[in-house]
Amino acid sequence: MENSLSRRSLFRAAAAVPILSAAAAGTTSATAAAAPSATTPHGGRPDPTAQRFTVAVLPDTQYLLDDGGSDAEPVRATLRHLDRERAQDNIVFMTQLGDVTEHGTETEMRAASRAFDAAGRLPYSVLAGNHDVSGDDQRGDSPYLRTFGPQRFSRMKTYGGSSPDGYNS
Repeated sequence: MENSLSRRSLFRAAAAVPILSAAAAGTTSATAAAAPSATTPHGGRPDPTAQRFTVAVLPDTQYLLDDGGSDAEPVRATLRHLDRERAQDNIVFMTQLGDVTEHGTETEMRAASRAFDAAGRLPYSVLAGNHDVSGDDQRGDSPYLRTFGPQRFSRMKTYGGSSPDGYNS
């Protein structure tokens, strides 16, 4: 019998990592865990001179942003954690890997927008997955584009432009 992991089980494991990391940090260094991020070098921002940095990756959030009944709080909690730990872990960027929502509806995209607001000052990108757009890939206007198009990212320092259709920033 072959042992295979589902996308859902992988997402659940990935969502638990920030919580486990935070718990481990508290057990290994109570002083570091107790230090408020406002006292970190560079005013709580990543260190641009450091040789090491972190790019955070957030896999499919579709099961948590589903009109059929879901809870976006794990997404918000993950993004708040990443924003809070930016300086400590030298997190310079977070990228979401697609399938933000289950069906790509206006309602789901509004929930996704509210969830991603929890990223605070953390620069990030969002990739449209097949669950976020439908049809024959002749996308045009869509709830995804209206929510996560260039207008959302153009205010970020990390924004370098978008493809003509706006789906790639």
